[in-house]
Amino acid sequence: MSTNDALPYTAAIIYLAGVLRSSELLESLVSIKRNLPGHPWPIVLFHTGDFDDEIERMDFLGLLHNYIGADHGSKAFVERIDFVKLDWQLPKGIPAAKEIVDPVDSHRWPG
Repeated sequence: MSTNDALPYTAAIIYLAGVLRSSELLESLVSIKRNLPGHPWPIVLFHTGDFDDEIERMDFLGLLHNYIGADHGSKAFVERIDFVKLDWQLPKGIPAAKEIVDPVDSHRWPG
């Protein structure tokens, strides 16, 4: 198969997002906008309920739009973002209580 016959590469940019870390998420998304100027891959923000409310989603997208700036293509960038709620559970046998699990990065543990 020649290079011309190859299927185009497709991708999506995904995040595990939370409201409490919105400022870090904003910085990271701006970095994506600045450093990956090529193909406009979709951006999926997976969350566990933080962005259930339409107002939360719109507020976040408004902040991102203002942070990037209209003159820098913020509208098109914001339109690439989708919010997807995860209904996750820890695997059987893993307790949710971080005191029991004692994870290395305990401030990020969901319990």
